[in-house]
Amino acid sequence: MYKPLILAALEGPDELASFLDDVGGAAPEAPKAKDPTTPEAGPAPKPRTAHLRRLTAQGFRGIGPQATLDLTPGPGLTLVVGRNGSGKSSFAEGLELLLTGDTYRWSQRSKVWRDGWRNLHHPQAALAAEFALEGERGACTLAREWADGADLAAASTWAQVH
Repeated sequence: MYKPLILAALEGPDELASFLDDVGGAAPEAPKAKDPTTPEAGPAPKPRTAHLRRLTAQGFRGIGPQATLDLTPGPGLTLVVGRNGSGKSSFAEGLELLLTGDTYRWSQRSKVWRDGWRNLHHPQAALAAEFALEGERGACTLAREWADGADLAAASTWAQVH
């Protein structure tokens, strides 16, 4: 209904009046804009920036005893390099699991492969990431911990701004 109305208005006031007479006299009402003074109509708050400062893992994939990857927090690209079997992929998958609850790579694998997430040589399994948050003096820690022998889905997860 709006398209003919717009075309008639572009032709001029006489065409618009004629169109309105033909359709019943009134233009359809446009959706009302939200009142800018209401909280829900205001602009969404800008998300705060978070930069990874530290990632700690134990008993997860190729990482046995607790290992920590310290990073310099800040914008830009961070490269983690090392020899095969040094834990690069384990840290990356651990961070993905910590932040999303799943990993894309694991979803493409068989159940037997997915069930092999726990390091066989270390009974405790835990992941933790520490983030530097814009506007906060203290860091934010996000962690996921598993009881001995627990399934991947049976983790307890917590977050704390220090």
